[in-house]
Amino acid sequence: MLDMGFKPAVDRIVAKTPAERQTLFFSATLEGATGKLASVYTRQARRHTNAPALDAEADIEHSFVHVDNPTPSSSG
Repeated sequence: MLDMGFKPAVDRIVAKTPAERQTLFFSATLEGATGKLASVYTRQARRHTNAPALDAEADIEHSFVHVDNPTPSSSG
C-alpha cells in the first residue's frame, strides 16, 4: 500500500511513534523497492518465509471420461 499513495500518511504515523518500538511489516513480496522501503520503517528486521515442504506428495488421480453427445430427436 505504500506504493499506492499511502506513504505520506504512514510517514506521519511513524513520526509520532517512539523510536523504541516493535514494527511488524507484512508483505507477500519484500524484494526490490518494497524491501528497501520496508527497511526504512524497521530496525534489526527478521524475515519469516513460509514455503511448502519439497518432499510432500499429493495423492491425485487424473482420469478422462468421454461422453457421447446424443443427437436431438426429430420427433419433438
